[in-house]
Amino acid sequence: MLSDCWLLSDLDGTLISTPHKAQGKYPPITQSPCFHPIRRWLMNGGNVCIITTADLRTLDQIYFPLQPHLPQGRFGDCQQDTEKGGNGNPTMLKRSISHPSDTSDSSSDPHQSTKDLLPLSNQNNEKSESFCQGTLLLSLYSGAALYRCTPNSVELVKDYVNSTHYAINDSADLLKSCETPEGPMRCENKGESGGGNGPSNAANYVQGTCITRCVSETLLVHLTKIYESYIYDLLRGEPVVVAASQRLSHRYQLMWKMIFRYLDDLYQCVCETRCVEKPVFASDNDFTESLSTVPKDEEAVLWKMRYLHSRPDLLISLGVLRVECLVDSTFSNLACGPLDPCQSEPTKDQSSLIHAITSLLLQDLPQDAAEVLEPRARAFASHMVHALGVDPGCLGKRRAKSDAARVDVAQVILLGVPLGLYSRYFVKSIPEFVRIGVHIMPQPNSVVFSKLGINKSTVVQYLLGYHSNPNRSPRWKAGVRGLSLPRSPCGMPPVSTVRVIALGDNPHTTDYGLTVFRKVRFISVEKIAQREERHQRIERRLSRTRMLEELGERPCMPDGSPAPSFKELVASLTRCGPLMDDRLFKNIAYVGNEEDGTALFLTSLMDELKVPSFSASTNFYRKSSARFVDSETFTAALSKAVSFASCEGRLGKVKSNL
Repeated sequence: MLSDCWLLSDLDGTLISTPHKAQGKYPPITQSPCFHPIRRWLMNGGNVCIITTADLRTLDQIYFPLQPHLPQGRFGDCQQDTEKGGNGNPTMLKRSISHPSDTSDSSSDPHQSTKDLLPLSNQNNEKSESFCQGTLLLSLYSGAALYRCTPNSVELVKDYVNSTHYAINDSADLLKSCETPEGPMRCENKGESGGGNGPSNAANYVQGTCITRCVSETLLVHLTKIYESYIYDLLRGEPVVVAASQRLSHRYQLMWKMIFRYLDDLYQCVCETRCVEKPVFASDNDFTESLSTVPKDEEAVLWKMRYLHSRPDLLISLGVLRVECLVDSTFSNLACGPLDPCQSEPTKDQSSLIHAITSLLLQDLPQDAAEVLEPRARAFASHMVHALGVDPGCLGKRRAKSDAARVDVAQVILLGVPLGLYSRYFVKSIPEFVRIGVHIMPQPNSVVFSKLGINKSTVVQYLLGYHSNPNRSPRWKAGVRGLSLPRSPCGMPPVSTVRVIALGDNPHTTDYGLTVFRKVRFISVEKIAQREERHQRIERRLSRTRMLEELGERPCMPDGSPAPSFKELVASLTRCGPLMDDRLFKNIAYVGNEEDGTALFLTSLMDELKVPSFSASTNFYRKSSARFVDSETFTAALSKAVSFASCEGRLGKVKSNL
């Protein structure tokens, strides 16, 4: 029934609780109110693409819980497709029903003969399969990777990773503002523009989705210096820095408490020849109180900074500064794994990593101090590895210096840096990041670096069929009634913008890439308080700047540098950043309440469409005829669902943009 209907959704704060709300844990979707609506959507033919900054933890959170509800028999065998293709790249699962364009929805019969397409189910083994389940795709590392999911495998879509993709205008503007040569992005006349919804004729494009290991090492040099500046200010008790850090989630406050407690014990043991017995990871005090107990005299602070500076790989090994490499192998014959990433017993690789970190912690210390600190260092290393989910495989790849030219670094993340300090530590370095071809994206508890021009919008344009590879001829696929369409992700026809819904909880930052396609409806489930605070900040900033300019004064930033003019502020309202105003986007509708709002919206939408419940989908309905949802019906139901689910809509404050 929902064939050709797509959900393009963020993960944390949209489908499942954020780690902050979940007390530092990564809960599976089974613990979310979205579990039943997503199952119902899939079992009635709807398709889902999760687009997230997260890494392979998504397998535990999303894939394994939904594994029993993925299609069997609808698609051709992946291995056979790969062999036939002859290029070594796995091809995307084939669709059983396709509708070639938005304009043909009203004129085409959705139940016409499809003799050239695969059947909906295996008629010889009907009882073993559910009726017409939808596709599940996982886009990880902020759009750097795309995986397709089947009941027994998760495979990287290599065509996506290697293709040429259009970069959104913000990336091109960044190059111009930083006065940086094209380098990582090039400009070329691409001909067709995608009907006003895709890239422009003179479009910037980027080859591939990852950066080289050599570039990542250059980036790490810059980030280590920035990180050390932040740690130095925390150790000194800089009031502005400490106040902003209090807004970190419990998970990262605990991380810093462990690091500072270990540094303090180390300093006392080596320099004051005493070591107080206390737990490494006790969380009895709050973050501010813990910082207040750390010695702030200049000698102690400088000694700790010299210790960290002499071990440039320490923060990387601990997982605080992490390099996430693309996992390009196929996960086949997958069985349901543990949902808790913090295992009680370390694996062999983790044990080796803990031993290596312990040695690094004790390196070059006096022998007597090293002997005293060894148990404490091992306990500290063990807890950090488990708490932050450090991947020994990624660390091993990074150490392979001979592969410096290999292009497989998906993203680099600094953990435990509050959003409020982004301007203080990172803005002045943006030109340098752009010069080496890296894009920066601040988040509430971290800062993410990925390839310039690649973000969540890359996946959307790929699914919509806007990607392009100038080095090879276009690929075409015969659609229903003989209409030809550019082939989208590895064999599927392009997704119709009429039956696509994007969802996210941070439309102004990490989910901005899901909002830039004006024909794709975006449902914002941003927290009410966060949204209202941003709107108030925007209005204050505009009012103050206008007032100063009317008085003939130039607005300044807190550090004395020139602030944007009123005209520049207005221009920034539709760009990614803290001043982005979602009220100006006609394709954005507000629902709020994070995953609870998502669940309410999806349930309302499917109820409006009269989609069978999950139990009906697995029993009676699978034997009945599917009534395909046309575009007009879908759009009308979408508007009603938004109005019903929206907090503001129910209170009568505003009407849905849709």
